Amino acid sequence: MGRRKAVLLIGGADLEGATARCIRHCEEQGYEVTSIVYECKNNSDKWRDAYAALASGEADELVHCGWPDVHVAAAGQGVRRPPNGPPESAVRRPQRLR
Repeated sequence: MGRRKAVLLIGGADLEGATARCIRHCEEQGYEVTSIVYECKNNSDKWRDAYAALASGEADELVHCGWPDVHVAAAGQGVRRPPNGPPESAVRRPQRLR
């Protein structure tokens, strides 16, 4: 089975090499990062960009690496809380694209 293609979602900017660490972590989990979307926290335009990558076939999944564990957002399902992540109420869910 091949590696899963993923769009990496970063909640803010690339601080202190965070992106490199996230990419490495994604690769360890079996993902190939095909693109990166920065500043996606509370930014519907950035979520729209990420979902467009799914629709175009550029990626199979959205992966958010802002917390200790990588977790996946399948198209239209929002972000699932990782095992050691923040409480569910702290996870923002993107609006479905119409």
